[in-house]
Amino acid sequence: MVASRVAVVLLVLFLGGMQAWDSNVQGAGPLVLLLIAAGVAVPAVAALSWARPGPILLSGLVSFVLLLAAKLLSPIALPALLVVPGATTALLLLPWWTRRSASELTR
Repeated sequence: MVASRVAVVLLVLFLGGMQAWDSNVQGAGPLVLLLIAAGVAVPAVAALSWARPGPILLSGLVSFVLLLAAKLLSPIALPALLVVPGATTALLLLPWWTRRSASELTR
């Protein structure tokens, strides 16, 4: 169980880091980089408490707000940076969707 959580955390960090790199955040200022790093890290921390979907939804919202602030404050264009919170939140909520659909099939 711990290994799967660590794998999900690493996957979330990898996806967020790759999306940030693809958006060319290297040219942004230090404040923007800090906001992006926090926006990528928040869903990864929420993955550690994946026993309930509430913290994961909240982390997706916080991540979206942080990345939106980074996008608005950045002197360079950051295309597709807001894909990170949606993709990682969907990835983290996947067990609840599959569990719910499996329980509906057994009724």
